[in-house]
Amino acid sequence: WAHELDAVDAPNNANEHLLGFIAYEQDTLLDERIAGQHRRFAKSKCFQKTEMPKCKQCHDPHASGMHSVRTNTVCLECHQSKIICPRKNTMAADTLCTDCHFSKISETATPHKTQVDHRVVKIATTPLFWRNIPQRKLFPDYIPIHTNAQTSKEAALEKARVALKYAPDFKAPEHLAVLNEAPAVKRISRETITLVRYAIRVSDTSLLQQLIDTHLKARELPDALARELARYFYDKEMFQDAKNWVDVTEPSLAEVALAMGVSTALGDFMNAAKLAQAHYRQMSGDVEFILALARLETELNHHDIAGDWLAHGLIVDPNKTELYLRLAQNNWTKGAKELAMSTLQQGLQKAPGDPDLLELRGDYSYAQKDYPDAIRDWRRVIETDSRRIRIYEKMVNHALEIGDRNSARMIIQRGRGKWSKLNDWDRLEKKVDRSLRGN
Repeated sequence: WAHELDAVDAPNNANEHLLGFIAYEQDTLLDERIAGQHRRFAKSKCFQKTEMPKCKQCHDPHASGMHSVRTNTVCLECHQSKIICPRKNTMAADTLCTDCHFSKISETATPHKTQVDHRVVKIATTPLFWRNIPQRKLFPDYIPIHTNAQTSKEAALEKARVALKYAPDFKAPEHLAVLNEAPAVKRISRETITLVRYAIRVSDTSLLQQLIDTHLKARELPDALARELARYFYDKEMFQDAKNWVDVTEPSLAEVALAMGVSTALGDFMNAAKLAQAHYRQMSGDVEFILALARLETELNHHDIAGDWLAHGLIVDPNKTELYLRLAQNNWTKGAKELAMSTLQQGLQKAPGDPDLLELRGDYSYAQKDYPDAIRDWRRVIETDSRRIRIYEKMVNHALEIGDRNSARMIIQRGRGKWSKLNDWDRLEKKVDRSLRGN
């Protein structure tokens, strides 16, 4: 569905003109080129005051061209006597009123695509205005409003980049194919960045490794993308890979917490402590830095100190769900199981559907033999993040433990229905088969 933006009557500048457009939800993959031209024209004062002209008065449905000679005649029925165009005497005789008063979206003129916006305005915008594109940022919840492409090939690439970010995952292969056909010189720029971020979003480590091997090695990456790669591998506990994308000895200020975490995970506690000491004054109020300090203290078996840091972190940012997660783990490790469950509950009050908190609470419920609550939380995790194969595996293991192989197979079947191309289902099927032979 379309989100209607408030329109400004007779807009006098580009920003006012922008307010008259329709912005579509990102996952519809539509833009104004497919929007109704009649709807845009109906927002013009010309139409609102007279309910004229109609489409057929400018467009001849039987003619081969896009316009007929009647276009100016329709406009001049009012403007000849009431409002005279100041440029009338300086324009060529065959100039159309729409050449100046319809905004151009692209240079081409393909039928059935709105290359011109049919709302009549005093000051029209040009394709250059839309290629500058800062206006896109005004609508973070919707797709880019106009194409940034100058050729059909660039348009296909842009559509694939937008689609890969917002489209349903089952459509991803066709968009991946388009991006993989991009010229090699573009691979390190927008196409490669899109592919890398897609792989990160869907946790496709094999695709990510392939992109690194073919497109990223020995090339300079934007700092933000390098940090995303380091964070991805760190979260996957692939710490050596994470180290390849962050300078753990002399990190930038934005990378200090990540460098500390990687160093801690790789057992280089001395470097982690050195970074902590060097940046403590600057970053003691930074939540990521606090988390990194707590990880370091945990690895050093200083659980009380780690707990104090995590509690301090919640004072700094009570909405940071990872703080509740780590504090619950800290309490559980110390044997304070009720406090751990209470901490998770507090976190879920802040973020009711957080899959990490739900999964951990399910794990702890299961450890305490509270199986119904554990299964309930795990199912909620899948509703939020259906790619978490380990959740399916936990539920399959539980079904096998109680001897319910039919439920185990149904769980696998449901997961396969959502993510049929993942190899994990065959492995889980074999586990069920082995359990049957074991009996």
